[in-house]
Amino acid sequence: MTTHQTAKTNYAAHSRGKVAYRRLGASSEVPLLFFIHFRGTMDKWDQLFVNSIATARPELLVDYVGVRVGQSTGTIASSFRQSGDDMIDLLSSISVKEVDIMGFSIGGFVTGTNIGQVIEESTNPCMVTATAEATQVTNSKELFFANNSIGDEAAEKWWARIPEQKEATGGEAPSQWFS
Repeated sequence: MTTHQTAKTNYAAHSRGKVAYRRLGASSEVPLLFFIHFRGTMDKWDQLFVNSIATARPELLVDYVGVRVGQSTGTIASSFRQSGDDMIDLLSSISVKEVDIMGFSIGGFVTGTNIGQVIEESTNPCMVTATAEATQVTNSKELFFANNSIGDEAAEKWWARIPEQKEATGGEAPSQWFS
């Protein structure tokens, strides 16, 4: 079974650049598509978490288009809808017709409802600065864990696992955010 540490990065052409993604896990069933947090990369998912799920089902890890520290290239999306459209384009280009989705932080917004006749556009200013902030590096170890002694210990263990994704195991260096 391909794991988070051994999966190779693939690329799909996109109108604003190229999308980097990795396929891993079991080969049957509907794949689980992972959407990471704002400015995150597919390398930032916890290997223990990803590999535990991968024993039972296939997975797709992706980097958003244009996030500077990731493997994808191009221009960052200017809205959640555009990020969602990017992922639909990716799935179409790699002939994946059905997925289940796991979204963390902004990944949940990307998978959420779109503006329609009965859903008003959000006035949340977070997307106003998305283009500028998506080019900045973030190294926070506390993103996935509670702010207490148990969470701190779990964060340190996760942080120690990140270097397992390296050129010797997966054939490529990890994303720049960790370098």
